[in-house]
Amino acid sequence: MSQRDEKTKIEKRLDIARGVFGTAIAICALTTVLLLGANMDTANLPGSNIKIAVYSEEPKKGQMKAVLDGYLLQVPTGAGTSTACTNVVHNNGSSFSNKLCMSSVAGKETTPREEGKPWNSGWVSALDCPRTVDTGSCAPFSATGPLSVLGMTTFGLYAIQTLLFTAHTGVALSGGELSLSAARQLVANKSSRTVFGLTIVWGVIGFGLFVWAAVSFQSMCDKLDTGLGRIVQTSDDASKAGAAACATSGCESSFLFLFMTYALALVWSSVPYVLVWFGVLDSA
Repeated sequence: MSQRDEKTKIEKRLDIARGVFGTAIAICALTTVLLLGANMDTANLPGSNIKIAVYSEEPKKGQMKAVLDGYLLQVPTGAGTSTACTNVVHNNGSSFSNKLCMSSVAGKETTPREEGKPWNSGWVSALDCPRTVDTGSCAPFSATGPLSVLGMTTFGLYAIQTLLFTAHTGVALSGGELSLSAARQLVANKSSRTVFGLTIVWGVIGFGLFVWAAVSFQSMCDKLDTGLGRIVQTSDDASKAGAAACATSGCESSFLFLFMTYALALVWSSVPYVLVWFGVLDSA
């Protein structure tokens, strides 16, 4: 493809469109990450309220209490109170109505002092509000809440941006024109034809991956929300307690699978830029 000094009107419009969507993606992504962190604190996820203990008396006043393997923690207090509290529960053999679900440790190397010793303590994430059959109440990770919507919007905008990139590439390869003669010239040039064909394949797959990632983000929020006590009414009798239930069928997916979809979509979207960096597309 020959070099041109100026861009055509349609190329300029595509530049503007990609700039607008790129800015929207940046704003949505930043807001999503910040809201995710805020909601993790709100839901009291593991480690959210820990503080390192410090010495209150001289000569070490104000210094952190360090021991051989780390730093000691101070006992937290309830929000807005001076009452000591804790999120760590201990297994005394009678605290659970059912056997505790343990994570798999298959293949984990153990030391002699760990062998044969069962779990004895862990973190409980407790919201300072009651969970009821009103699924939108006391639910920072709701599948239809702000965090879920923002995350889905971010990936949705990425999907649109992928289509715009594909269209822009086609226009650039055809000399900035949308005409039958420009299309014929594009098809006649073997390298340009190959690049455009691969770009279309990349665009279709990329669009699908980002849509998949958007759905997966909603599933992740629903998974966390259900884990924090989401319940629904199962009968017309309002006096009966609700039952645990997901809002989406994707809640049963593993976190590994969900994060894999985000990684695949983002890595796939960077393929054209990697090719440009290595000069693969210069011949087109």
